[in-house]
Amino acid sequence: MSIAAIAGLSLAATGCGKSPSELVAEKVIEQQTDGEVDVDFGDGGIDVQTPDGEFSVDEDGSFTVTGEDGEVITGAGENGDFTMESEDGTFTMSQDQEIPAEWPSDVPQPEGVTVSGSSVMDTGDGTSVTLAGTVDDSAEFMSNYGAALEAAGLTKASEFSSAETDTMTAMYGNDSWTITVGTSNYDGAHQLTLTIYPQTG
Repeated sequence: MSIAAIAGLSLAATGCGKSPSELVAEKVIEQQTDGEVDVDFGDGGIDVQTPDGEFSVDEDGSFTVTGEDGEVITGAGENGDFTMESEDGTFTMSQDQEIPAEWPSDVPQPEGVTVSGSSVMDTGDGTSVTLAGTVDDSAEFMSNYGAALEAAGLTKASEFSSAETDTMTAMYGNDSWTITVGTSNYDGAHQLTLTIYPQTG
């Protein structure tokens, strides 16, 4: 998984709180990578460190990507939105409070989500979409959306929950998609991060 894909997942979590949401983001990213991930939300920004490199974005939307070979990409957006282009493809972050138009037609859209932002990444091998927001009840949402995914032909591959941190994550997949969904309860709000990855190879 490229650093741009990790950036897409982590950026969608910027609307979340601190510790519980950091744990959710780390767990979801680790499900898609082979190494340990460290996620830190602080001072209105975010920093993600992985075996493949590091991604950080400041409160004003300025960002820095450092690859495992030391290559550095920097840039800035406007009002929390930006688009990044590299040899790997394009990555767009938006704070529009709607499900992106790039959402695959064969994947059920989640119901009962108050959307706080999204990101879209296109590498040429397919488009991945990440959604962030809040739900009224984490357990109810995970159960209902999991049932909707399974009814659409996706199979649950893994799940994780922690009563101590009040976090839940699950992964679903089929021949076309891998979907990770995670929730956390922070300061009375049930935070959601949901990412769709195209199957490649």
